[in-house]
Amino acid sequence: MPVTNWKNNAGFIISWYFLSTALSLYNKALLSTENHGLNLPLLMSAIHSGVHTVITRTLISKRGIQGPQLVFNKGCIVNIVSNAEIFIILILAKK
Repeated sequence: MPVTNWKNNAGFIISWYFLSTALSLYNKALLSTENHGLNLPLLMSAIHSGVHTVITRTLISKRGIQGPQLVFNKGCIVNIVSNAEIFIILILAKK
């Protein structure tokens, strides 16, 4: 794995903060009642997290840095499904 200098790391950190702030301000503008009044904050947060992932993966792949490998095992899937079930039950309990 190649060693990167502090300038590359600082560039990644600054670009991540800039993109995060820009997406947060965009999120706020979409949720405000003066502009669009979109009332789906969880969906928008999920989409923006996906956008962050795509942008980060693109920046990492352009630099030739290998990202972490995803490993799914039975315990991981059971954990995800059980948390999703609890989340759905909590949402339905509020109605």
